[in-house]
Amino acid sequence: MRLRKSAFKAILAAGILAVAGLGGVPQQAHAVTFAPGDAVLVLYGNATEYVKNLGSFSSLLTNGIDLDLSSVISQLTPNGVGGGPGGNTIEYTIVGNNSPTSMFFGSASTAAQWVGSNLNLTSPATYEGALSNWRGPLGVAADPTRTLYLATDALAFTPNLNGSGNDSLGGSIPAARRGSVDIDTVLNLLQVQPNGSGVKTITTVGSAFLSQANGHFVVSAVPVPAAVVLFATGVIGLVGLARRKMSGTRPEAA
Repeated sequence: MRLRKSAFKAILAAGILAVAGLGGVPQQAHAVTFAPGDAVLVLYGNATEYVKNLGSFSSLLTNGIDLDLSSVISQLTPNGVGGGPGGNTIEYTIVGNNSPTSMFFGSASTAAQWVGSNLNLTSPATYEGALSNWRGPLGVAADPTRTLYLATDALAFTPNLNGSGNDSLGGSIPAARRGSVDIDTVLNLLQVQPNGSGVKTITTVGSAFLSQANGHFVVSAVPVPAAVVLFATGVIGLVGLARRKMSGTRPEAA
């Protein structure tokens, strides 16, 4: 009888712990989460900021995107579109990385404008640290619908990647090559990664545009070069010819 009571108490205790454990783990969706490889769109410059995960950066470049952010822009207080003594103050950019050695971001400059000294000042490791320090708190903030943040909020973009106010993305790129643009200005999408010898290279891989007139944010899909299309067509033709030969059918009979 004593053994049965002990077993019962053990089972009861385990059940209570399991229920308590379930109750202590947030089951809601997070405010914004992003993993390595994801592109994060940020609108900032005013007292309120907007953050959205656009998904895979490579897919974004391939498929493009068109988001209507007109209602969002009107909420970026206190100035909104066209506000402030110097006109509109809204800036936007895309941030994210593939690994501690491969980074992508939006910039006011194209890759061709980055001289060697600028490229040498880029730091994927510093960028990784800043992104990780932001990614962690966002990942545990249970708030399923939140995309707007006060610029002073610890979860906002500014305290994590623009604390110095010089658009250097947490000090990972030189301030002389701004890591954002103003609304109504083309945002160049750049990628920095090491080549086979470990030397950093920078490439313009795409562009984006946020319109003040209609509020649309657009990333155009990367067009397939004509040479690639011709090559693919030639390969298909060779495959068809090979199949005919294997089946014993003469090309002239086709």
